Amino acid sequence: AALVVLGAIGVAAAALQHYALHDPRFVLGSTDDIQIEGAEHLTRDQVLSVFGADLERDIFRVSLDERKADLERLPWVEHATVMRLLPNNLRVLITERTPVAFVRQGTQIGLVDASGVLLDMPADAAGNPHYSFPVLTGLSATQSPQERAKRMQVYHAFMMALGGADGHVVDSLSEVDVTHPEDVKALMA
Repeated sequence: AALVVLGAIGVAAAALQHYALHDPRFVLGSTDDIQIEGAEHLTRDQVLSVFGADLERDIFRVSLDERKADLERLPWVEHATVMRLLPNNLRVLITERTPVAFVRQGTQIGLVDASGVLLDMPADAAGNPHYSFPVLTGLSATQSPQERAKRMQVYHAFMMALGGADGHVVDSLSEVDVTHPEDVKALMA
């Protein structure tokens, strides 16, 4: 009797698996079946580029861990969550990085977060009061992520020391140079 019950459970599990992996109701038909939340600086197309190979595929064959890792390789993405919504949708939750300074790299200006991750300048940054911080020099894409993170710690400590004396000092900074972390230089407006 136990063998019959176990056999029936095995057959039912196999039938359920076959149904879930082959029924057309579980197919991710188009990009409209992917919901994206939390992406402000990333475009929908940038996020969807991660899921290109998953279109017309059963959602149970989409590796959520792989897509999460792919999303977190995008510079603006600090954290991502990917979930299945039955029958045929995916939900993507993005937590974007928060820029703390402009960064000068040669003749280009970009942004950098507190960890030293270099970010592209968003199209809406010019004139946006949300982006009112100093230009940081001494960081570059050729440095290791660990080196940039160390220099960002120096920058953060410098800003905290200035902010403790008088909050107006931080507001008047136009540039901070962390090229030599033991000799930080700043320009004030």
